[in-house]
Amino acid sequence: MKKIICNLILILFFVVTMTPPTYAQDQDDSAGITLTEALEMALKTSNSIKQIEYDIERGEEVRKSALDKLSYIPSGEAEPQVAAAWTGLLATDVGLQMTKKGKEVEIDKIKYDVFKKYTEVLSSLEKLELARLQLENAERNWRVTLISFDTGIISQSQLKSAEYGTKTAKTSYEAAAKEADKAYQNFNYLIGLRAQDRPLLTEEIEFAPIQVDNLDSEVHRIMDGNPAIWLAEQQVTLAEIQLDLYNWADPMREPYDAKKIDIEKAELSTVEGKMQMKNALYNIYNGIILLEDNYVITEQALKMAQEDYRVKKLQYDVGMISKQDYLQSELALAKAENDFNQIVYQHEALKQSFYKPWTQ
Repeated sequence: MKKIICNLILILFFVVTMTPPTYAQDQDDSAGITLTEALEMALKTSNSIKQIEYDIERGEEVRKSALDKLSYIPSGEAEPQVAAAWTGLLATDVGLQMTKKGKEVEIDKIKYDVFKKYTEVLSSLEKLELARLQLENAERNWRVTLISFDTGIISQSQLKSAEYGTKTAKTSYEAAAKEADKAYQNFNYLIGLRAQDRPLLTEEIEFAPIQVDNLDSEVHRIMDGNPAIWLAEQQVTLAEIQLDLYNWADPMREPYDAKKIDIEKAELSTVEGKMQMKNALYNIYNGIILLEDNYVITEQALKMAQEDYRVKKLQYDVGMISKQDYLQSELALAKAENDFNQIVYQHEALKQSFYKPWTQ
């Protein structure tokens, strides 16, 4: 009996005093980056934006050239050269406006991508910290189990179980570290930093419920301002222009009915696009509401974990509980915080998708 008591005291000593190594992500001493700053950096870095700006500049030059080639504005049937020049000018005008609208769409897409990549880094670092705490806890359990086995308190199978738990926790930590590196590399590429940079991301994503008084009216408003639908409608306009200026005297002309079919195809494509977008908006909204319901549950779980941690820390500070119990509470709090933040990030991403679905 005395030997067992001594062994238990020895185990308690190790639990209280032994501190496992810290596994932490190295951070640069560089200044922190907010979401706004990240977006500015991404826009300056974006080759797609530069390409569109070149396309706009080129479109302006092509329009000037098309205007110079037009001798007069035709009405109805016209000479083949005049009709072709007029059609070319109108098509160039529409194409130029489409390119300018495309730049707006690309900026919205980059903004959404920055948010996603930014929160992916935040999320990966939070998961890495959770994995670190889990590894510390597993290693502490392993050392205690090893002592218990050496003193004959536990069996070989219990020892093997603790060893397996430690290996699993280490593998999980290494995987989390790789995911954090991957998230940083993707984010850095987007904003123009080196792959090995590890900037501090200082923006805290706040949870704000979506405010929609009338869903049908809101969907209609978003549809009206959707540049993707506007672009599809311009294809209809272009097809109609080509039909209006159809030149029966041109021997190289396409069949008139073929031009009418082009209009019908463009109109059908526009209608289909609207239906798909409308359905997507209702689905996104339902997903947002579901996340808001889950947020309430997750928030309560976080508050309970915070209170448990507060109590356990006080108890540990006065010697009422072991360090192992205290660390278990710390681990539970980290997991609750991780679950809570995941809801916040997903919710905000879906809100952005709802108000600007063309970013997808």
